[in-house]
Amino acid sequence: MWQQIRNRLMNFKTEADLGPDLRARRNVNRSLLQPRPALSRQELYTAHWQHRGVPQEIVDFIHTRLQSYSGLQFDRVQPTDRLEEDLKLTLVSWYDWHLAFCEELYQEYGIDMSDFLDLQTLRTLEDLVLFVNTQLLAVSP
Repeated sequence: MWQQIRNRLMNFKTEADLGPDLRARRNVNRSLLQPRPALSRQELYTAHWQHRGVPQEIVDFIHTRLQSYSGLQFDRVQPTDRLEEDLKLTLVSWYDWHLAFCEELYQEYGIDMSDFLDLQTLRTLEDLVLFVNTQLLAVSP
């Protein structure tokens, strides 16, 4: 019986260690509130992505997924926001968010990026969106 209790406590601690840092999430969301208005998907696309030639479907997909993993207000995020320094994606998301992202990319678009999605080289949201778009263009018929 003591072993079961100990195992449950260890599982709870491990889950907490691998889960999102809710304080960091609140702080990031608070920092996004101040200077930035909330924009609709269309406004975000028109203001930040349309002139880059990225299809709105890709931008919406990435924004929706990252918001889901992180709990951040992606209606206020800008392309120049750094994934780790500004948005703290690793802290505010579950530890394996990037694996879920790759799996959803595969399910949605049929491209497996799990072997070459290197978050160390993708510093900003813009880097990530352009990288995904380039990979999708490379496999499009």
